[in-house]
Amino acid sequence: MEQAKEELTFTFSETMESTGHAEHKFEEERVALPHSVIDELDAYLERLPFFDRAELQALLHDIRSGDCAAEDILRQAGQRFADPSFAYAALDLAARELRREGLDELAARTDAGRAHLIATQGMAVRAGLNISMVASEEARGDKKGAAELSDFYRATISSNPGPVQLYRGILERFGIGGFPRHINFLTRALGQDIGSAGPSIEPARLREILGGLSALRVLDTVHECCGEMVEWIGRQSKIVITATEVMQELLPLVEDIVPHPSKVIPIPERLGIPAVQLDVQISLLRESRKLLAMIPVGVYSDLEARRSTLEAVQQAMDIRIGQEESA
Repeated sequence: MEQAKEELTFTFSETMESTGHAEHKFEEERVALPHSVIDELDAYLERLPFFDRAELQALLHDIRSGDCAAEDILRQAGQRFADPSFAYAALDLAARELRREGLDELAARTDAGRAHLIATQGMAVRAGLNISMVASEEARGDKKGAAELSDFYRATISSNPGPVQLYRGILERFGIGGFPRHINFLTRALGQDIGSAGPSIEPARLREILGGLSALRVLDTVHECCGEMVEWIGRQSKIVITATEVMQELLPLVEDIVPHPSKVIPIPERLGIPAVQLDVQISLLRESRKLLAMIPVGVYSDLEARRSTLEAVQQAMDIRIGQEESA
């Protein structure tokens, strides 16, 4: 007799508290995987390639061994499965196996632990179920690397970053060498998440993040041009500056809501160019203005913010040029 197979799906429900604050709750609509425990496990393994079968058996042993409350079972699952998506799968599979064995009370407690997990970490659970396979492929089957990518994805979609914040976060965490790879991963993972039966967060927000990746690719091009600039400055002045150091100075200008030349003038000295080398400082400011002009308007707060930032850099450069001419 054929076994019915239904997808694991979630629905979004939004409720308003009496205080007037909106609180989003993700309600699990239904979970009905195939009746065979082996088939159920295989279904999860297709989504969670590093799921540990041995740890699942150990969790079942823990649950059977004592009179565990729902919170105890949830804690045990968390100890054996650090990733909340894996813990969710383990609790689901454990509850089904316990029910098959006739241990209905333990199964109900296990289900209660699973329900609490989805209520408190729903985004993390859904994200992992949706993108763990992509993370595994991008990490080329490396378990630690896949876990790092999954955590990076969760942090990205939960923190609501703009292009500059996301760019800075990738640089700080993975370095410029890892930038193209992580943008490619985010593109694939976001597409997978959006197309899933139960997206981790609202699809509109996921699409917004996906749309911002094009600006990140432009920032990567700006970084490459910045590398050419610092090489030229190094040849002219013997001063060693890295492209990343320059980008770390310029990006705050993009985010600054009140740009002013006084915030720009100190940048060359912070990068190691002394005041006595006004010609080098002027060159840096001139090239920096060109770099900032390459950044899309969408990365700035608006067109006026872009104009004000470029004007502030120009004014700082004019001040240094005036000082050089009067020296």
